Amino acid sequence: MKKEVSNNEELSLSKQRKLAKKQEIAKRKRNSIIAKIVVALVALAIIGLIVLLVVKDQIKKAKSVEVNANYSEYIDDNGKVKNVKATDYVSIPDYNNITAALSEIEYPDESVESDIETILNNKKYLDSSESLVAANGDKVNINYKGSVDGVEFDGGSAEGADLELGSGSFIDNFEQQIEGHKPGDEFDVNVTFP
Repeated sequence: MKKEVSNNEELSLSKQRKLAKKQEIAKRKRNSIIAKIVVALVALAIIGLIVLLVVKDQIKKAKSVEVNANYSEYIDDNGKVKNVKATDYVSIPDYNNITAALSEIEYPDESVESDIETILNNKKYLDSSESLVAANGDKVNINYKGSVDGVEFDGGSAEGADLELGSGSFIDNFEQQIEGHKPGDEFDVNVTFP
């Protein structure tokens, strides 16, 4: 029995040694990984510091550049930039031989008339001549203050409002009471709220 006990003890010691060896290897691997991480962080910190110093230096240089607001020193007597020729940067093709067949472009008279009408409508201007009289279809620019029994109400006032007379965009009978008045007239408009 003594031999069996000693064999078991040897096995147990062997297992303990193997376990201790495995733990030592694991500890070394862990320490190696930690060391690599520390080295990488130090390297990143150094690179970051270098980048920061370079950027700071570039910003300092950019701020130190003196801005010359005297642009005329770069312009010659003909109003062109000195020592710059367009031919140095741009090449112009021979456009004399370019042709376009006019028959390919069709533009009916109706389209021309429609385009002219659109342009005229978009280019209207406000005529404030006092000799004019507002009529149905005219666009007028008005200032108004709405009140009920002499007390103004919220949302019932505006200045510089554009209104096309006859459009029906205001309360009934409002637009008709503007017709016949001249620019600059001040008058009351009486309406019945629905």
